[in-house]
Amino acid sequence: MIKTGNISDINKKHKDWFLGTFVEEETFNTKGSNDFEVKWSKRKKGYFHPPKEKIVANKTCQSMAICVYGKFLYSFIQDSDTYQEYILKKEGDFIYWTPDINHKVEAFEDSLILTIRWYK
Repeated sequence: MIKTGNISDINKKHKDWFLGTFVEEETFNTKGSNDFEVKWSKRKKGYFHPPKEKIVANKTCQSMAICVYGKFLYSFIQDSDTYQEYILKKEGDFIYWTPDINHKVEAFEDSLILTIRWYK
């Protein structure tokens, strides 16, 4: 089987996630998979997302974000008022983290980030 399309047209219900356990989409129906999730994040300069109120509960989860283009800041919470910051600024830059580290993100330029989450 071969299918083609555009990622932007997939899964309007779960913003940006196009492969994963919760994706119910005719093109890539991966609902039966418990192993991976993939997200296509196209963000305009100035985009900001604060830390999540709760972090991913599944401790077997691992995440990696890869810069396709742009300049994107990941700030990981070290304690209540300290962050460790990482900037993805060129094609192929990546960051890997485990679910127990909460973070916030900000786009310094129009950016495209591909995020992959998998479970051990």
